[in-house]
Amino acid sequence: MAAVRPVRAGPNRVVALEQERWAEPLHEAIPRVIREDVSNQLPSVTVLLDGEAADAKPDVIIDLEIVRFELLPGESVVIETRGWVRCRAGSARLIHSVARAAITDGQ
Repeated sequence: MAAVRPVRAGPNRVVALEQERWAEPLHEAIPRVIREDVSNQLPSVTVLLDGEAADAKPDVIIDLEIVRFELLPGESVVIETRGWVRCRAGSARLIHSVARAAITDGQ
């Protein structure tokens, strides 16, 4: 079942667009897209999602939290993430990212 798409309709109002639904659940789509993007940018790296290889000993672990994923109809899409990059050596670094893409007629 596709998820209803909530969008911001004003500073303090969100509405559900019943006729516009995501093709797949975001909790599946976002990790898949991130994996594809990292794999395309770093073709010599093996990218595993959580739970795929319990016996794997990765050199780097990235934990991401989606803080905000928002569509402003006719304007833009905003995604804000916070995450932690941990190396096998044990060091960790906090990362924070906000991406905004304008919606064009071609979308």
